[in-house]
Amino acid sequence: SVPAKSQLFLQQNPVPEYLKKAQKRLKEEQERCDKYLHPSTWNELEHRCVQVLVDHHLEIFYSEFQNLLDNDKNEDIGRMYQLVQRLPTGLQHLKQLLEDHILRVGLKAVQSCQESKETVDPKTYVQALLEVHKKYHDLVTGPFDKNALFNQALDKACIGFMNKNCVSEASNNTGKSPELLAKYCNLLLKKSSRINSEEEELESILNNVMVIFKFITEKDVFQKFYRNLLASRLVNDTSVSHDLEGSMISKLKQECGYEYTNKLQKMYTDTHTSKDLNDRFQDYCNSNPAPNESFQGFSVMVLSDGSWPYSRPNSEFNIPPELRSVHERFSQFYDKDHNGRRLSWLHNQSKGEIEWSRSKPQNIASIPMLDIPIQYSLSLQPQRFSHF
Repeated sequence: SVPAKSQLFLQQNPVPEYLKKAQKRLKEEQERCDKYLHPSTWNELEHRCVQVLVDHHLEIFYSEFQNLLDNDKNEDIGRMYQLVQRLPTGLQHLKQLLEDHILRVGLKAVQSCQESKETVDPKTYVQALLEVHKKYHDLVTGPFDKNALFNQALDKACIGFMNKNCVSEASNNTGKSPELLAKYCNLLLKKSSRINSEEEELESILNNVMVIFKFITEKDVFQKFYRNLLASRLVNDTSVSHDLEGSMISKLKQECGYEYTNKLQKMYTDTHTSKDLNDRFQDYCNSNPAPNESFQGFSVMVLSDGSWPYSRPNSEFNIPPELRSVHERFSQFYDKDHNGRRLSWLHNQSKGEIEWSRSKPQNIASIPMLDIPIQYSLSLQPQRFSHF
């Protein structure tokens, strides 16, 4: 009988060989039906064939499925899927097996990139997550033919190992993944980082970052770290590309909505507005020169209150007399165009450049604004200023 033949073939051959044989037999039966029988016959005939060739051996298939996953036998996995999906509920168990497998692989990948309990390299960590996702995304879109069940299995497994793993457990912090993802973005978007890529390539990498971001559960933690690091890049003018900064904010907005990126967008806009403001101030100073005043190198960033992760200083800072006039001049200029707005100077975020003109070669150092009075007391006059 046919059941006995199929059982005997399985006993004498590996499961992958049986899968090929079963597929071939089903194809032959359909060709015979098309040639000799009425089309209405096929549904019942297919049902009987699937019962004999697949349903009777389902437990063997399930046992072999794990071996196929472990050994990346994607063609055989595809054959098994094509056979088992002919059964109404046959895929449910395969879906669970795949989900459990991806979760194990993901946890193992994270464990392999952990240098110590305290130190984890953001780049290594994120790339480990991406490699696992890409591998099984290709499996789901290929052999599993984009089946929704297996998409769900992939998503659920990724949420599992990307949010709760040995790294988060070692730090006792479920927000470790969003923190490391934000720091990886900083490596990508900051000048002089360890990642040196063309802008087009960085855009592609940022798209991959968003793949991971989709599975992060504590997105508010990512926002907190990303906002602080974005502020540092913008204030210190260390962004590798302002276009990329805007692109990343747009990606986050598309994923999470306007409210999530509102402050990030205002920060980004402030940098462009401040550049225009500085250009107009320089034109104003050139058109209205003041005696014994030099504004060369003076630049200001006007930051929207409440959008930036900076608070107003609790104590007053006595601006050196040599710099007081430029502060007053800018305040007057700003008040003329922005009546009713009050400027609060964040001197703790400001800096100046000191030039030792007597040294050969000349040395220039950037120092915090709060240290400027000390330099004046040593007769070392700053040449350039950046204020916020």
